Amino acid sequence: MVTNLMPVVAPIYFDGDISIIDNKTFGIFEVEIITPDNLNIPILQKRHKIKEGIRTIAGLGKWTGRYFSVELYNADKYGYNLKF
Repeated sequence: MVTNLMPVVAPIYFDGDISIIDNKTFGIFEVEIITPDNLNIPILQKRHKIKEGIRTIAGLGKWTGRYFSVELYNADKYGYNLKF
């Protein structure tokens, strides 16, 4: 990082399931998430709008959000269903 600006390469926009090309991609992805029903402590957080403002929750269910690849690989280990 001393000699290169951040990011080192130009960002690439990809539409579709990038895991078909490379199963260990690195970056930020928009994914549809379905949590397993048997989780005691959910790990992926999302922002949720309420009357008083916005709260960050770690919930169960189905939603779409943008997450960093390392978070998604960890969630996959706990049975989250991810659709890129």
